[in-house]
Amino acid sequence: MLTEETGELPEVAEDGTMAYTATPLTGDVLDLPVTIQNLQLCTLLQERLGVKVTKVSYPLGCSTETGSASFWSAETTLDGYPDSIADRPAKIGKGINVRLRDDAWVDLVVTGDDAKAMAERIVPLLPR
Repeated sequence: MLTEETGELPEVAEDGTMAYTATPLTGDVLDLPVTIQNLQLCTLLQERLGVKVTKVSYPLGCSTETGSASFWSAETTLDGYPDSIADRPAKIGKGINVRLRDDAWVDLVVTGDDAKAMAERIVPLLPR
């Protein structure tokens, strides 16, 4: 199974934005449709970390006042991840890429001035 069954999916506007609706984490976020993943990530940022979400979009995730966070399909093996964030393989550069699971090529991508600190706060809260 690639994704879990969910209720109604959020409406995505022509410009890719979605209305923010609080959507708490439910199990493994990576096994859900991207729109639900984005809403769950935005809810985690806003409600658990106190970060103001300014825009939710598909497929770009959450924009905040200082950067953004999203889940992306990774394009490389772990050889390209020499760093570590919250005990997970990471690639620290202009943005932060953190490989969330060993069995799936999906990264948490965080950008902005405080990207590393934000990634360090987000990763431990995500189911593994």
